[in-house]
Amino acid sequence: MKKHILLVEDNERLRSNLLFVLNKEGFDAVGAINGTEALELIAKAPPDLVVSDIMMPDMDGYDLVKHLRETPETLSLPVIFLTAKTAPEEQRSGMLFGADDYLTKPVNINDLLATIHVRLERAEKQKKKWIANLNHLQTHLASILPHELRTPVSGIMGASSFLRNSLDSLAREDIEELHNCIEDSATRLARIAENFLLYVQLQLLLEDQANEEEPNIVREQSRMSNVREYIEDIATSVANKHNRMPLLRLTLEDATIHCSAAHFHKALTEVLENAFQFSPKDTPIEIVSKNTGSTLLISITDYGRGISQEQIETLKEYPTVFKQFDRRKFEQQGVGMGLVLVYNILKLYDGTMTIKSELGHTTTVCLEFHLAIS
Repeated sequence: MKKHILLVEDNERLRSNLLFVLNKEGFDAVGAINGTEALELIAKAPPDLVVSDIMMPDMDGYDLVKHLRETPETLSLPVIFLTAKTAPEEQRSGMLFGADDYLTKPVNINDLLATIHVRLERAEKQKKKWIANLNHLQTHLASILPHELRTPVSGIMGASSFLRNSLDSLAREDIEELHNCIEDSATRLARIAENFLLYVQLQLLLEDQANEEEPNIVREQSRMSNVREYIEDIATSVANKHNRMPLLRLTLEDATIHCSAAHFHKALTEVLENAFQFSPKDTPIEIVSKNTGSTLLISITDYGRGISQEQIETLKEYPTVFKQFDRRKFEQQGVGMGLVLVYNILKLYDGTMTIKSELGHTTTVCLEFHLAIS
């Protein structure tokens, strides 16, 4: 089946010449004179790839790509920019807006064809990868998610039904207990939903920067200062939640790093929740942050059951499909997504997550973030 290509170019002669060549090369190519017309054509027949000029009347290439990246149906649609501007900052602007590649005018037709083939091949590989991931995800969810959803839903329905039928005879402490049951169950449901949404968002961001030749825009535009205070606040909150504040050990150095505050909070919280949940209540949790001059190393150590080297190796596979370790042996909540989210967050900012563990004794998770140097 022919690949459908949309060429957006306001120069009629150039548009006609390029369409002739593209169709001769075996593509199903159509043209538009600006971004507005392009969007109308895309709505009728979504293309496999867009080749677009930047400077055009009514809606230029930047606005066209912005609209495509904000629309779920065209979020991953490959876009190649054509422009007479050759300055490096212009090329960077194109990438920031979401273009996949950038060719300067006058266009060398062989370069254009080669770029189109590369982008179509990459899009096809990404599509196959997503299908494989979705199949794996479907199998995992079929075995885990029904239980994880049923338990909190049953708690909410049971407690609310009891309240409705017995409200007149319940003491205040009974009502508070039922209320807490409903609130805890709702919180658990919300966390499952939020984790899945974050997982999808991270996958989309990682796909956008999959080309190693392009700059890591997310990393460059995100920075956090006073990281020590963030660590103290997050660690204190999680320790208090588990009633283990006296056993929290902090040895922290400060830094400014490349990461959004929301992603940093999620990554550290997930690691700490695991540390507290899977270690005895009378053992300490140690957090150490060290500024190396180029990175900030944050290590979280617990003295719990540990995980095997084989289990650690599964976390190095990318894209990682979430999994709970020893679910049958240890009763636990969740869908096993926590460390996968941490892994993907670190990857997004070119950082690393490493795990060292001795079964039955200790586990140390180390998060490495790049420093943001002015």
